[in-house]
Amino acid sequence: MPIPQEYFAASRDFNAFMADAKAALGTVASVLRRHVNGADFERIPAGLPEEARACWA
Repeated sequence: MPIPQEYFAASRDFNAFMADAKAALGTVASVLRRHVNGADFERIPAGLPEEARACWA
């Protein structure tokens, strides 16, 4: 059964959004690593929403 074009486009757009979000979070994480000690850096994800926490790893 073929996938409707709307679903394919939505999936592609969502994947692009998640890639951008992961890149942005990686930039934030690299800045935090320079300014926060290791123990505190490991505790930060506990305060993040589940989606952001998944990108943190």
